[in-house]
Amino acid sequence: MLLSILFSAGDAFADESCSHPLHFSATLARSPSNEGNAGPARELTSSCLACFVESFKIIRECGDKVWKGFGAMNVRANIVTPHYEFFFGDADAPEGYALLSGDNRIGRPIFYKKREYRREFVSTIDPVAGRPALFISSKEVFEKTYSHSPLYRIAEDYIFTIVGQCFQLYLRTKNTVYTEKINALLPELENLEKKYPYRDTVNANILKLEGEQLIEAYQAKNTDNTRESVLTMLRFRQMRLREMQDKWGIDFTPYENWMEWSLGLSKYTEVQCAHSIISGNYKPTAVMTQVSNFKRYGFLKNKIHFELGRLSSTRNSLIHAAIGMTEALVLDRTSIDWKEAIFRHDSSLNDILRESFSGKDGAKPVER
Repeated sequence: MLLSILFSAGDAFADESCSHPLHFSATLARSPSNEGNAGPARELTSSCLACFVESFKIIRECGDKVWKGFGAMNVRANIVTPHYEFFFGDADAPEGYALLSGDNRIGRPIFYKKREYRREFVSTIDPVAGRPALFISSKEVFEKTYSHSPLYRIAEDYIFTIVGQCFQLYLRTKNTVYTEKINALLPELENLEKKYPYRDTVNANILKLEGEQLIEAYQAKNTDNTRESVLTMLRFRQMRLREMQDKWGIDFTPYENWMEWSLGLSKYTEVQCAHSIISGNYKPTAVMTQVSNFKRYGFLKNKIHFELGRLSSTRNSLIHAAIGMTEALVLDRTSIDWKEAIFRHDSSLNDILRESFSGKDGAKPVER
């Protein structure tokens, strides 16, 4: 479940034991020779660790271009393999974990324990030692899970999943106002997720229309057309949510707002980091170039078009990720500091969009 998330409101990144939070070894050292660690070490492959090292290099070099402070975060991560869980991000072993002795592949301690996580596939946020951490399946599990899908056929797909999930972690710990509200609403949101009518044709068709209007707003050549498309989208949305409530007796607004705010902003972060990579002089780590299915970011020029394509082809929860991402891209065309509002206030992307394009008190759209 996308909303099966447990996290505290504490700062997951104020780890004083790590003077350089994202400074990992650029070349993976040899895996541990200690015989007692042979089984666990084999499951934590160098290919998987290379993707983490690469992800953190992207965050370090591109993160602040997208979100102030994102580039300096200390990631606490728990990689879940078929038989073990591997944690790094703290100097000392959390309770229940043991040091993977002799393993210097990422230049900092790695701890492990036998697998306790029950869900087969993991990509979420849960606590380790009472503080939030990224829980994610290994690269190999991702690729096996999506073996019949175009997703996760290349290493870059896993890399950008890590980047997006790291931003979810960052966002939820930085905006304590919204976090506290979501903590209170979490049972309700999980219930709404179960009841959401993704297969309803009418709802899906209007969602598609909303997506088309957002694409037009993003691609518009002048501010008048941008505003017109945004306001049309907002009218479609208001009508659709009202009809959904009349038909099912449920207000799905909190659920949609949450999905757009969390998954949508994470997807926005992915595409903006991708843009930074292809428009600058970014060079992948040496260890990443040794991974067999790494394509040196040749696909990135089409990434934003691929993600925008979800607006017209998706009939599951990823539609909200695509809508939230596109709302953020459109907000980049305004003169307001909407990103500051994301971290400080109890506002949805939809609320910020409405205020920004109201033509009254909201900020005026700016020309490209």
